Amino acid sequence: MAEDEVERHLGDGTLNAVTRKGRWVHRPSSPNSEFVQRLLAVLQGANCRWAPEPGGLPAEDHERVSFIEGLADWELREAGGDP
Repeated sequence: MAEDEVERHLGDGTLNAVTRKGRWVHRPSSPNSEFVQRLLAVLQGANCRWAPEPGGLPAEDHERVSFIEGLADWELREAGGDP
């Protein structure tokens, strides 16, 4: 199996557990997921480089966003930073 096809657990953040498969981060959906996907689409259309790309709602129980290299809030706190 190619590296980009392997799903990897990214840790448990402050809100939920997420996994990464290739360029996509999968996270549990919420009642706000459709709004978040639309908001990310607007930011992408405005050439915003700090926000993830929307990946849609491929399954009833999760949504996708693109992976952005960096530290999650919980990783930053563990390193002594302030999100």
